[in-house]
Amino acid sequence: MARPASFDRDNILDIALDAFWDTGFSNTGIAALVEKMGLKPSSLYGAFSSKEGLFIEVLQRYSAKSLEQIRALLASEDSPLAGVRALLDAVARDAIACEAHRGCLLVNTLLEVGRHHDTIQAAVSAHLAEVEQLVTQALQQAQVQGELAPDRDVAATAALLMTMLWGLRVLGRTHPDPDNVQTVLAQMQACL
Repeated sequence: MARPASFDRDNILDIALDAFWDTGFSNTGIAALVEKMGLKPSSLYGAFSSKEGLFIEVLQRYSAKSLEQIRALLASEDSPLAGVRALLDAVARDAIACEAHRGCLLVNTLLEVGRHHDTIQAAVSAHLAEVEQLVTQALQQAQVQGELAPDRDVAATAALLMTMLWGLRVLGRTHPDPDNVQTVLAQMQACL
């Protein structure tokens, strides 16, 4: 029978998150991970099976926190449309304020490993689809409340906003000019 893990799993996942976020999945080696975590390779493999298993769990944890924040932003305003605007504003602020210019771990991962790791791609794609669904639902509520025209294709609007939002996440990695980010944000807001 295997011995129970003698480490704080959440702490290990946080350490792994920072490592993967800083250097990406492919460039983060097991040796670097176990050194940062203070674990032996056998403990890492015993707990997560593989580097990919660890990374999937990190992505799931990151995704859950991200979705919680998105739901809170969408619900933070007096109207559904204002909630969507708050989400767009928050992403723009993150793009400007992120000192490390790390971008979004999920978007970075999709760009890095994309089609080469089906399990990782599926985890990221599921998150992106869930965010789009949340925005679609908010836009549907806005439509019901008369904030958007009844003939507006809210699914297409949500897809457009998500495309621009993920682009803004990528832009956040490039040390963006705040004025440029604000211009992009204004165009995103104009889609509403």
